[in-house]
Amino acid sequence: MAPRAGNKAPLVLVDEWLGRPIPQTDPYIARAELLRRYLRRYGPSTRGDFAAWVGVQAGDADHWWRLIENELTQVGFGRGSWILTEDLNALRAATPPKGVRLLPQRDPYTQMRDRETIVDEKHVRSVWKPVGEPGTVLADSEIVGIWRPHKSGRKLTVRVDTFRSVPDGAKKALRQEAEQVAELRGATSMDIVFGTL
Repeated sequence: MAPRAGNKAPLVLVDEWLGRPIPQTDPYIARAELLRRYLRRYGPSTRGDFAAWVGVQAGDADHWWRLIENELTQVGFGRGSWILTEDLNALRAATPPKGVRLLPQRDPYTQMRDRETIVDEKHVRSVWKPVGEPGTVLADSEIVGIWRPHKSGRKLTVRVDTFRSVPDGAKKALRQEAEQVAELRGATSMDIVFGTL
């Protein structure tokens, strides 16, 4: 996209936007690098999840995998998941994050294909809706609920519905998160309402 002009977002050719032509790259080298970058950001992952992310048929991901198969290690996470071998030690050494966050709708964390690894199956329909998808509540690396903002005038009301009761400390942290959302949305006052699904 070219720079915006008022409320219009004009489209331009990539080489015009960059000011130079796109360098020619061997397609196999480009595919291998794309898969490496995907796995660095979203791994461990399955072939099928990668295929969905890149927009190809699940069976078409096999030849991508073969391009770097000597760089991959299968891990016992989910169903036939793979990670770059060079990232294996970092995965093993990672400490689970602590704290509470209000993730917005369509946050990259919730857009992964392996949803069952982050949300209990009985809550999947609450989190991923065909229309009107809510934001999610992340507490200590686990999705524990959903949230929706409603602004009326200069007041923002944030409705937080959790899948189970949450400690008072988490509620206080969620209030602080909601205050930041209110500020970003230009609200001068904020209220938070808690419920349980």
